[in-house]
Amino acid sequence: MLMLSVLGWFNGILALIVMFFSIIIGGSFLYKAIKSKLKLLTYAALMLVFGWLFLLGTCIDFIAVITTGTNTNLPEPLLILISYMWFIFSGFFSYLYCTQIIIPEKIQLKRLIIVFVIIAYSLSEIFLFLDPMGATTIVLPDTSGENLIIYYYSLGHLTPMFMLITVPLYLGLCGFGFLHKGIQTKGVLKKKYIHISLGIFFYTIFNLIEGTGFFVNILFFVRIGLFFSVLFWYLGLREEPAEKVKFKIKKEIKVENGLIRLTKRPSQITEEEVSISKEKKICLVCKGEVGGFSFICNECGTFYCQNCANSLINLENACWVCNTPFDKSKPSKPYIKEEDEEVEIKEEVQRELNSNYKNGKMKKNPK
Repeated sequence: MLMLSVLGWFNGILALIVMFFSIIIGGSFLYKAIKSKLKLLTYAALMLVFGWLFLLGTCIDFIAVITTGTNTNLPEPLLILISYMWFIFSGFFSYLYCTQIIIPEKIQLKRLIIVFVIIAYSLSEIFLFLDPMGATTIVLPDTSGENLIIYYYSLGHLTPMFMLITVPLYLGLCGFGFLHKGIQTKGVLKKKYIHISLGIFFYTIFNLIEGTGFFVNILFFVRIGLFFSVLFWYLGLREEPAEKVKFKIKKEIKVENGLIRLTKRPSQITEEEVSISKEKKICLVCKGEVGGFSFICNECGTFYCQNCANSLINLENACWVCNTPFDKSKPSKPYIKEEDEEVEIKEEVQRELNSNYKNGKMKKNPK
């Protein structure tokens, strides 16, 4: 008969949910990133995969209790190491992602931050492996299987000290950095920046609460906060159209070769549109998700869905951003001026009107 307490059940189930949720989401993002060769998404995905593995020891203990009725028989130093050894990886990839977004042009500052983070996390890792029992405090249940093993950092040890010195930088640069960008931008990007900012704040705050052991009696509340941190990261990184379609195309419009000038090419394409297309795999033309079949410009890396790419090849055969031909075996007619297009459309309309007059389908208005 299982002796595990109600709090033990809550803590164990929530730890499993948070850890597996982060691994599944991170793994799916990693697959998309590798498939599409998106470097920034790769960094964020790896951060998600490693970020919540500190719950691994709790999950192992929980599975042992519900299957055998007793706590795990893993040696305590090993239980500590398999829980806390992942922070160096999650922190490294998190800073790689955040610095590329927050300070993309400040190369020297980015390098300085990354070097500082690597040194701090490496020293923390070294002291953890040298003295895992001294770096943490372990609370064993009075009766094996009655509760889960609880462990947290010993604040006087060098392991948590080297980790804590990175917290102000992480909250200031990454947390408030994304929040600031969210306040400055609009639309979908605004929501995504704010979601990532909330993910950073929730992860840092609730991780500190769990790691310092100040509220060991309400760990289920901490795990709920950690779950929301994963959720906010997911909302910030998932793909979605840059803007919602506000009107429907009339059925009366005759579409030749897929599209008629792709509902008119804009005279100017902003850097934000191009950036969204690349980062979120959104078609630059129709603003929809490109799905499994897509075309990526070899020169500038802009995404086009299969339908729009085929239509562009038949019409002008040129990328909207850099005018690189899609199909080099066919002639290219890059877009030059909006006035030329308007004249072309007007001439086509006029020819149609003249044809209707000639065929008697329309009558001229009396003067």
